Amino acid sequence: MSVADVGETLEGRTGKPPRKRARRSGWSTGYLLLLPGLLWLLVFFVAPTIQLAATSLYDSAGSLEAGYAMTWSFGNYLDALSTYREQFVRSLIYATTATGLALLLGYPLAYAIAFKAGRFKNLMLMLVIAPFFTSFLVRTLAWKSILADNGAVVETLKSVGILAPDGRLLATSVAVITGLTYNFLPFMVLPLYASLEKIDPRLLEAGKDLYANGFTAFRKITVPLSMPGVVAGTLLTFIPAAGDYINSRTAGHPAAVHDRQRHRQHLPGPAQLPDRCRVLGGPHGRGGGDGPALRQAGRHRGSGMNRLQLLGRWTAERMTVFVAGVVLVYMFLPIFFVGLMSFNDPTSRLAYEFQGFTWDNWRDPCSPVGMCDSLVSSLQIAFLATIGATILGTLVAFALIRHRFRGRAPTSLLIFLPMATPEVVMGSSLLALFSSAGLAGNLGFWSILVAHIMFCLSFVVVTVKARLAGLDFRYEQAAMDLYANEWQTFWRVTFPLVFPGILAAALLSFSLSFDDYIITNFNHGNTITFPMFVWGSAQRGIPPQVNVVGTTMFLIALLLVLSTGLLQRRRSR
Repeated sequence: MSVADVGETLEGRTGKPPRKRARRSGWSTGYLLLLPGLLWLLVFFVAPTIQLAATSLYDSAGSLEAGYAMTWSFGNYLDALSTYREQFVRSLIYATTATGLALLLGYPLAYAIAFKAGRFKNLMLMLVIAPFFTSFLVRTLAWKSILADNGAVVETLKSVGILAPDGRLLATSVAVITGLTYNFLPFMVLPLYASLEKIDPRLLEAGKDLYANGFTAFRKITVPLSMPGVVAGTLLTFIPAAGDYINSRTAGHPAAVHDRQRHRQHLPGPAQLPDRCRVLGGPHGRGGGDGPALRQAGRHRGSGMNRLQLLGRWTAERMTVFVAGVVLVYMFLPIFFVGLMSFNDPTSRLAYEFQGFTWDNWRDPCSPVGMCDSLVSSLQIAFLATIGATILGTLVAFALIRHRFRGRAPTSLLIFLPMATPEVVMGSSLLALFSSAGLAGNLGFWSILVAHIMFCLSFVVVTVKARLAGLDFRYEQAAMDLYANEWQTFWRVTFPLVFPGILAAALLSFSLSFDDYIITNFNHGNTITFPMFVWGSAQRGIPPQVNVVGTTMFLIALLLVLSTGLLQRRRSR
């Protein structure tokens, strides 16, 4: 028996009740599946966070020598807000602006993937995810090459008059917001696509049958139905953007950002943003096929207004695809520069412009002392963290989808919280936990591994849960009709159908673990990972061999993703 056999049985059904129905196990099985992952989150996320929150209420008048006492000093929060008010406001402004730009850029791309991509839908989704597999730090540092004072972008803006002759982009607010928007754009696109893809095309066709034009159908049908994706994408983008400091330290040094008023007259303003209303006014049927509105317009070709409507519809379709293509190019622009700089032969390690071509970086990628050792450490931690997080997260996903038990809503909230918590909070809270347990002197490989499993677990649950929620339960019922027991049904039907989601979750976990710097920085001890090596090198001049590693990781990940897509396509056939 295979999935194909079950499919044939499912297609041949007559609608009669099955002889042996697949049933969901009781609440006890749900708790058993949930227990390992839930305990991991309780010990390494909930407990450290509570401890960190309690520490924030200690007496602020204490000292390291005399110690601190719990006085429930809620005034500490007011003191922090007043002392660091400027930094808080700036972070909120940057995060809000980056989130708004990510929504403006991400919505057309998600819309094009959901309604216009056709058989290229999976490929475009892979392209959205692919930049994840190049180091976050390497991608961020690539913006130094893109926005360099003597680079093509700055020279072009100067030539068209947007920048003054002495203007610049590096070390400005524009550079910081550009980096934030770029790095967190996939977190906006994926939830938006998930919501748009679920919209029934018949609702849009019904709106057009009621004489709604393209923009009206989009505004009154598509946008309201996609609001869950908008909310989820906004949260997933705003929260990490508000807690990020890597972009400000690389693309916009704090000393220069404080002096941003001096450069404000040279910076492009929001007026240069393209008008999205025109972009999003196209048809909403999948594949742009002949809907009732188009057929009605075809019957009245003599009307000038209908010709204008057809022209507007055709223009909106093309503009939607065009904007989606521009956004994809924007997402891959730093990847291109990473590949280009891997062949760079700089005269000094502080140079971020391409100064000469050489193969030496590829011939000897391990020439920088300690780089390959840090790379091996990152690969080992990412591999083990992926295995642990994938196993625990998959069990939790099955418990939440396939079993009924008390506390499902609080459990789902707990799963989401690590994704919505700034990494600096998670890293510092874990350090406090390890220190209180007397392990501060023993931090290293295993403390990083524990932290990464905790961090990646939630992403695995969400990814596998989405795959399980979309699984047609009738396939398992059909397997039961073929006299398979529950164990056989799981391994021969359920697991093959869920495996693409598990594989996607594992790839995402690997990239997140390999890429992490902030949480690792708090808990690394004497272990140096690849992101930490990159960060340390960036302070004194990044070697071009780092770009070799980043390009290699991207090409390997892209090859794996494309191979997986081809295998899925062959299996579906």
